[in-house]
Amino acid sequence: MTETHDKELGSALRELDVPEHHPDFEESLEHRLRRRSPRRTWALAAAAALAAAAIVALVMPRGSDVASAAQVREAVADAFASAGRVSGVFVNREGGGENRWSFVLDSSGSFRIKGLGKNNPTDLAYDSKTNVESWSDLGLFVRRTGLAPGWPDSSAAGWVVQRGLGSVVAALAASPDADVDEVEYAGRAAWQLHTPTGNPGEERLITVDKETGIPVRDARLRNGRPAGEWRIEQLQVDDEPAPTRFTLQRKPDQQPTAYDMGFRRASLREIAEMVGYELPVPAWVPDGYELDESAVARSSRPTGDEQHQNPPSRNVVSLRYRRGLDELVITTRSTGPGPSRWSDPVMGSSMRANPPERINVIGNPAWLVIDPNSVPHIWAIQGPHVVTIAGNLDRAELLRVAESLPR
Repeated sequence: MTETHDKELGSALRELDVPEHHPDFEESLEHRLRRRSPRRTWALAAAAALAAAAIVALVMPRGSDVASAAQVREAVADAFASAGRVSGVFVNREGGGENRWSFVLDSSGSFRIKGLGKNNPTDLAYDSKTNVESWSDLGLFVRRTGLAPGWPDSSAAGWVVQRGLGSVVAALAASPDADVDEVEYAGRAAWQLHTPTGNPGEERLITVDKETGIPVRDARLRNGRPAGEWRIEQLQVDDEPAPTRFTLQRKPDQQPTAYDMGFRRASLREIAEMVGYELPVPAWVPDGYELDESAVARSSRPTGDEQHQNPPSRNVVSLRYRRGLDELVITTRSTGPGPSRWSDPVMGSSMRANPPERINVIGNPAWLVIDPNSVPHIWAIQGPHVVTIAGNLDRAELLRVAESLPR
């Protein structure tokens, strides 16, 4: 972090109304920071919230016993970075019904999601080594290849991980008007964070376990009435990678369908030769992130939301940096003859709770977006290219990554 960022953070922290800590706080915090077991289980955690927890410490409400938001954020981020896999049962309630899936997610990015119960035959697997995703559902068998490393292009559909929750908490962290209540959830002390979704009369509630600082439930209210909910039960977080097989075989009675999403893995040198322009390799990324995958597509599916689809994506470069189970994805693509026709490639919905922030880095226009309806990101027009930076980073981290990109 730069000296300027350090001063800004210090000033913001000094303005917080922080209570006195309980007598054994330092001893308790030291124990939690040092704790490392070969097999850790957080029964009240949500898989979706692991990345979010690194950000949630920024919005610890009055009445918490946290000495420093920065200390807790660092501790949780370290635990997330060291996880080898997560597993459990994902529960989703929409429209009055309930569906359940078992899941396991490996730190390599591979995952397996399997429906539970007679009415939920879905079986979905993604093997990060081969970059192949397979989906089995009754008489259908779908295989997708050539998947992108991540946002905003067509990547593996690990929806059960609910990475979008990280952006919800990030948006709350950035909002001085965020409402936080102290509640009890599943017999434990918790915080409940509130944020509007952008839909009239709709609110999103994130419940965070007070002891661990990890979100455990995501619910929506519409005009005060329940409109949807997800939660994770029986979650386990382990240091070792998963032994699960991440491949599926088609059954004899299933109709096969195949899709090629257009991306090919290659080295940075090979990609540079193919596209003919300087790659978006940052000089700085947050501690622990390492380049995990680089890929290129001559063309890929259009980006943008349902109201405004962007021009076709051409000569797309996508670089994914990984830190344990977390990801940061940086992309560039040609604008084509009409740069003014482009809108936000990452925001997949026209629904917005917060306006984008105009910034003066990497291009013109350039926008910083921290919104509960999207992963935190920056997008910009940089000469003949559209640039995106997306991941569960805070504002300062996104800006520093952007500032370190080649001009």
